[in-house]
Amino acid sequence: MKLSKGLLVGVVGLLLLTVLGCDSTDMTSAKVYLQQKNYEKAEEMLLAAEGKEPTNPEPAYLLATEIYSRNKSWDKAAEFLSKSEAIGPKFAEKIMHAREKYWVDNFNAGANGYNSMIKGEAKDKEKLFTTTVKAFKSCIILNPEKPDAYSTLAQVYLFNEDYAKGKEYMILSVEKNPKDIISLVNLANVYFRDKDYDDALVFLDRALAVDPSNLNAIKQIAFVYDAKEEKEKAAEAYLNAIQVDPENADLHYNLGVLYFQQQKWEAAANEFIRVTEISPTEVDGLFNAGLAYGRMKDFVMAEKYLELAYELTPEGLDVVHELKMAYYHNYGSTDPKFLAIEKLEKSLK
Repeated sequence: MKLSKGLLVGVVGLLLLTVLGCDSTDMTSAKVYLQQKNYEKAEEMLLAAEGKEPTNPEPAYLLATEIYSRNKSWDKAAEFLSKSEAIGPKFAEKIMHAREKYWVDNFNAGANGYNSMIKGEAKDKEKLFTTTVKAFKSCIILNPEKPDAYSTLAQVYLFNEDYAKGKEYMILSVEKNPKDIISLVNLANVYFRDKDYDDALVFLDRALAVDPSNLNAIKQIAFVYDAKEEKEKAAEAYLNAIQVDPENADLHYNLGVLYFQQQKWEAAANEFIRVTEISPTEVDGLFNAGLAYGRMKDFVMAEKYLELAYELTPEGLDVVHELKMAYYHNYGSTDPKFLAIEKLEKSLK
């Protein structure tokens, strides 16, 4: 049986329409320009195709992956990935992988920059800071729901002593991830720096709710109560911190100062001596131990620790004066030790 001429023409016409309907002229031209690596013309054609084909997700996808990611215009790349995604699911998996790749690339660039900042390796510190910040901000543009970039960007700002911006991004970080212990503790530290002690305690308590053994949070709580002059709570907090980190000289020293302020002389002396056991060349620990024994009228022990402090700082006027007083109480005003140290004191004034 023969097909009629009219039917044959109709079939051929249908095939022709199907072939031509695969890509518009603008899309066809764009793909040719992409093959030729003429990205300027490819962008022009893809933008035209996007306007003419509002139900086709491909122009937006290609603009994101072939044009804007290539020149690292991450805001536009993110915008057109979202546009393609909103039109239809055709490129959904590819978009997910592209977004993740761009995020990782930017995060790694930011992390490398931050590490270079910490190590002091940059020839142009301001330029390195700017590019590092830009990399992490690009991560946030590409995926605003991932908290890691907020947290690390906050640390970059803190390192650069921009505490306001650091605080801003730490707040965003803990909003995105309420269990981000680094941001919780860092945010508490910024509030502590701003003397906003109550808010500092709020975030330290939140940090300890996430990790009750977090040493930084435990220590910082002691510092906050100390700054608030809540002496009993501060002492308790220092003791808790020392249980976790018994070799931390700063904790023992601060607790010693706290006891000294409370006129708990023996307890203060014990803490300062512990400081010197951990760090034998810590002059302040030796000197303050001598002071504490002096307050207890134990001038023999005061002499012992003040002499050790004097060996390390023979021109320290405060050390010389207190040692003179210990010699006075132990030997009297005519003893050669007293006379020699008195002469030295006069020469240092």
